[in-house]
Amino acid sequence: MNEIFYIKNTVDEWHSAIKGYFPTLESAKEALKDCCDWYRPMGTGRIYKVGFGISAEPELVYENL
Repeated sequence: MNEIFYIKNTVDEWHSAIKGYFPTLESAKEALKDCCDWYRPMGTGRIYKVGFGISAEPELVYENL
């Protein structure tokens, strides 16, 4: 396993927060059902994939707005 997935949600109009880290995209999608963006219904947010290492950059892999 060379990557992890995380859920990021908005918490107000200027900020967002990571709500959890997951080993697979499927487990992150399942957890997204219990998360929501600010003033949005449950199940909204973004899932990112990021590898390990100093130069790892997050990549948006799923979005439900």
